[in-house]
Amino acid sequence: MMEREKRVSWKKNQMGIVHFLLRRECMHLLLLRSLVWLLCFWVSMMGKLSTST
Repeated sequence: MMEREKRVSWKKNQMGIVHFLLRRECMHLLLLRSLVWLLCFWVSMMGKLSTST
């Protein structure tokens, strides 16, 4: 009985870790995307400034 409980809890922990890692990866992707967007925005702004002068 106890062994089965241990195995189930271990499986749950594994799933939790996988979910946590996936969530972290998603956060990293979102951060990267926003950073890239900001960079593109900044570059376009600089281009406009350089052409306007």
